[in-house]
Amino acid sequence: MAHQYAQMLESGRYSTILELAKALKLDRSYVARTLSLVNLAPDIIVAVMQGKTLPEMTLAKAVNNLPEDWQEQREMFGF
Repeated sequence: MAHQYAQMLESGRYSTILELAKALKLDRSYVARTLSLVNLAPDIIVAVMQGKTLPEMTLAKAVNNLPEDWQEQREMFGF
């Protein structure tokens, strides 16, 4: 979802997160939090999709203060 939302914004289809959220009939904060997941390291995304994450990997951690550096993300989530 995060990548789809980002593509909708980057394409110019929607100019703001609020506009996107209204079009999707979702809460603006939900869309904003989801968009922050676009920066997750690829191997972490694969692990999430395969259900192979540790208890340290919580949505709250993923959307709040997510480091941009992928190695820092791996350390944060126990990879």
